[in-house]
Amino acid sequence: MRFSNTRITRPTKLADMSVKAIPEGYTSLTPFLCVDGASAAIDFYVSAFGAKLVDRMDGPDGTVAHAELNSATVACNRRSR
Repeated sequence: MRFSNTRITRPTKLADMSVKAIPEGYTSLTPFLCVDGASAAIDFYVSAFGAKLVDRMDGPDGTVAHAELNSATVACNRRSR
C-alpha cells in the first residue's frame, strides 16, 4: 500500500474563510428550548408573542421533532428520555 505525500492546505488568512459566525436571519443569541408538548408551546408563542413559524419537522409519531420560530428565533424539540 502506498501513501501520497499530499498535504492538506488550510486558509492562511482569516479573510479566506467564507463561513459567517452567525447565519443570515439569526441573532447573536438564539434560545434553544426542549419541551414536552412542543406543538402547544408553538401555538402559545405564535398567539402570545406574535412569533412566525419558519420551519417545523414532525417525527414519525406526530410529535414535533424540530421547529424554528422567528420573533425571538425559538427552536423547540421533543425532550429525550
